[in-house]
Amino acid sequence: MVKRKKDGASLEIRAHHLLCLLGFRGLGYSKEFTENMRNVLATAFSADTLLKIVDRCDAICASCPYREGSECVKKKDSAEKTWRQDQRIAIRLGIKIGDELPSRELWALVRGRIAPLDLPQLCDGCEWLDYCLRFSAELASAASKCNNVRE
Repeated sequence: MVKRKKDGASLEIRAHHLLCLLGFRGLGYSKEFTENMRNVLATAFSADTLLKIVDRCDAICASCPYREGSECVKKKDSAEKTWRQDQRIAIRLGIKIGDELPSRELWALVRGRIAPLDLPQLCDGCEWLDYCLRFSAELASAASKCNNVRE
């Protein structure tokens, strides 16, 4: 379970998971995964959270039934596909793997550089893409959360 970071420690998050957090509507691979996702979401939108961008399993992956060690093994090419998604999104945001940013700053980048119409290109190959596209109007609204990071 993820706890709010009060000690200055950072929350590790894959670049592509920034978009997953905005699109999250309570579905997931298991009950444990969904509960963890809710906790990560609350922490990631807290103003006192420092987010560290990684290209390996992160706080969201911690409860994924398809995680083995630090890699996704859902399908033969899952690790490579998710790494490519991380790279595409990091490039779009103008950040690098290893960067640590305050949540408010990172969500401002997401809000300013990614629109719902970008999802088909950025999330190409994601099994959740059709689901997210159905909520693209809500995603635009969810991006406004970026302005309301909790103090």
